[in-house]
Amino acid sequence: MKPGIKLNKALVALAAACLLLAVMVPAVAATDYPHNGQFIAYYNPSAITTGTAPANAGTTYVNPAATTTKSAAANTLTKITTTTTPSSTDWPQFHYNAAHIGMTSSTTPSSLSSRPSWSKNLKAIGTMNPIIANGKVFILTGYAGFDEPNGLTTINLTCLDESTGAILWNHTLPRIVHYGSYSSPATDGTYVYVSSDYQHFAIDMSGNEVWNFTGFDVNMNGGPSIGGGNVYLSDWGDYFSLNKNTGALNWVFNNTKVSQYPFEYAQGSPAYDATDGSVYVTAYTYSGVNGTGSRGYLYKVDSSGNESWSVQSIQGENFCGSATFDNNNVYVASYNFGGDGTLYAYNKNTGALVWSNMTERTDATPAVANGVVYITGGWNGGDYGSAPPGVRAYNANYGTLVWSNTSIGAGGWTDSASVANGYVFAGHETGNNALPDYCYNQTYMLYAANGTVASQYLLGGGATAAIANGKIYTIGNNGYLYRW
Repeated sequence: MKPGIKLNKALVALAAACLLLAVMVPAVAATDYPHNGQFIAYYNPSAITTGTAPANAGTTYVNPAATTTKSAAANTLTKITTTTTPSSTDWPQFHYNAAHIGMTSSTTPSSLSSRPSWSKNLKAIGTMNPIIANGKVFILTGYAGFDEPNGLTTINLTCLDESTGAILWNHTLPRIVHYGSYSSPATDGTYVYVSSDYQHFAIDMSGNEVWNFTGFDVNMNGGPSIGGGNVYLSDWGDYFSLNKNTGALNWVFNNTKVSQYPFEYAQGSPAYDATDGSVYVTAYTYSGVNGTGSRGYLYKVDSSGNESWSVQSIQGENFCGSATFDNNNVYVASYNFGGDGTLYAYNKNTGALVWSNMTERTDATPAVANGVVYITGGWNGGDYGSAPPGVRAYNANYGTLVWSNTSIGAGGWTDSASVANGYVFAGHETGNNALPDYCYNQTYMLYAANGTVASQYLLGGGATAAIANGKIYTIGNNGYLYRW
């Protein structure tokens, strides 16, 4: 199920012929997938119009007609002020914040046994993380489940009222290149930043486009991160920093900038470190039958876009998800096409390996809370030695296993755990053969101390639960957004 396709023009026909394999198995020979990205759920060769970057790649368009509640035209950027900075109990970015720690100080309901306070059929994309800030919920909508439907041309950034679930506005985004990407939005309280296809957008709180930046390749899964006056983004082969107010390009980090470990593919969400303005980004190469020659790479990139240090995984593994960190270490998990993956901890300052331990193969982002690292992984279909879905907890300092729960089907390779109020939240994978609705169809609430089940609900569970202001938000494979 896991291989992807990133195509040059000459390879369109080949990729179409291999689509069935892409859906049913985790990997094939590298000659079949010369650009082998993760997560590709649906591929429509007739929708591909180009195999190269757009002619205007690397440029920003500022919409002179856009307005905010506190400014004149968007090109008068000095007049724009932050509406309201998100609170510590909001959930304004993927996996909570720019560091992607996946843990919030928000309280939660004590159980999922009661019905949600509200639910909405939004055709919500179940592979992304809802974002909550300043009384609003931001979510990508347009199709339910994992697979992009044939004929899809647009998706929406949808804004809802946090209390009632009422839809406040929709902003249309392009969806022509069907690579099955599921990046999540992010907000700083002034703008919502979101990526789709080749473009990256800043949308104001009223749903107006303020600026857009045309990337160098198609965005694949890695959503925006906001920190230090900038927004950090990714596409297939690049990470880049833009001024968050103007969309002006600060720097690009790609294969031409590395001092060691050149990479082919990038699809993570940069993890921003406010202590020194650096970001941690993941990348990988893919080679060999079933990815046996693959490598995953982790880079620390300084505030000017230069490599500070880089490390690589063991052979056969890829770093396709995002990294996170605490005061001491950076944590990243691997996807292994031929078997189990590995959870790694590297020293933040030097990149030295601190510890590593086995986990289910995954593209999930680790969560870090109270000296423990939580990770989900595995696949419900089972193949090539892969383990079924599971949720595991490791000591952050030593990497020793604290607990694991692999008996209930919670977790999965696209599901990143969330931690709040002494609980870990994870979804139940429906199984890859449940197309086109493959995603997550149950929500689990585990005790963070020992991994036993505290509560569950037979709906929702999508990708990453968001916990904000005492409430839980999660998406089901049916396209509903649920709120407890």
